[in-house]
Amino acid sequence: MAPGKLILASTSPRRSDLLTEAGIPFEVRPAYIEELSDPELSARELCLVNAESKALEVATRFPAHVVLGADTVVALDNRTFGKPRDLEEARTMLE
Repeated sequence: MAPGKLILASTSPRRSDLLTEAGIPFEVRPAYIEELSDPELSARELCLVNAESKALEVATRFPAHVVLGADTVVALDNRTFGKPRDLEEARTMLE
């Protein structure tokens, strides 16, 4: 990998699609972290903390590269929803 290359610290197909559509060359390297879930944090704060944690973890493995960390948090009425365990839980959340 050439120094300075962009690394996406996410396995999200949509994030990869966005970078590809923008014509930005990148490589995907997943972050090996436990995502934080803290009811004391706002959805925005939680998203920022998790995105930064992902980027920092990947950056320690690829220090000569630019690392983009991202996270998505779903919230409604100050309630933050985690990732559903399965399709049934996803349906329940959406209802």
